[in-house]
Amino acid sequence: MAKVSFSKLIASLVSKGRPEVIYSYKTSPLVKYGSKGLSLVFFLYGVSFTDFTVSSSTKILNSASEEQKSDAWFMFKTVGPIGLCVLPFALSAASLYVTSRVVNKVIYIPKHNATPSCQLIRKSMFLGREIKLTRSLKYINRPKKPRVFTGKGIQGIDDNGSFVFYLTDNHPDVRTRLQKFYLLPRSGHVWGSDGRIIDAMFGGESIKELDLLDFENSDKEGNTSGDLSKQRNIELEKDSSILDELIRVNAEKVKFHSDDIKMSSSKIIDIVNSKNTHKNNHKITKSN
Repeated sequence: MAKVSFSKLIASLVSKGRPEVIYSYKTSPLVKYGSKGLSLVFFLYGVSFTDFTVSSSTKILNSASEEQKSDAWFMFKTVGPIGLCVLPFALSAASLYVTSRVVNKVIYIPKHNATPSCQLIRKSMFLGREIKLTRSLKYINRPKKPRVFTGKGIQGIDDNGSFVFYLTDNHPDVRTRLQKFYLLPRSGHVWGSDGRIIDAMFGGESIKELDLLDFENSDKEGNTSGDLSKQRNIELEKDSSILDELIRVNAEKVKFHSDDIKMSSSKIIDIVNSKNTHKNNHKITKSN
């Protein structure tokens, strides 16, 4: 079972009113240097394969007759393998690119009377420099199914079938599919040690619905068991999404602070006006 109900966990996050890291992952040396080593292996293989293929094709063409050169099938068998030289270099680049899409931090950024934002931090492909991307939460999405939360492990995000989950960037400025996806290892740390945070922020699911899930009754697809659903029988269709809830709470916080400022101003005026009476002034000093 979860240590704290999810609704209380969300309330704790929202009450902070400041940017908060909701996911963090430290790239392990195995991933960092392993990907570079794999890239180097593919690159060297590509150089060797290209050299061998080009030299072999050139040698065959030089010794071929004019009749053989006019044969399309002969030319295809001779020159065609040169096109395969692209594959090792593509795999070399892919091993680096995939690693560069691994997210090291996700920062939740509250906005007053607006949709909250999040900042994704990852490392560049070659130099390993930090790349920061800030987007409104409505553009960063999790796949509809399955949920990130599985109910397994300390944070509830362990899965026997995968060691990562991914988010997609659906902002209009993103034009290629390769730039859309971000990888988040399940071994990373989630705020509050509760994987439901990810489903709430990026899955558009309601607080009440996620509050029904726990660390024992969530199946692989992230759905509560049938018996649990029947026992609780709670209506979820009219429940607001997590984004609407965060916006509402932030708006109330702004209103609260505004009223607090007005109340403080009126109190100061009363104190100033009461200085004519020594007794009242003495009471105010005590109360302060």
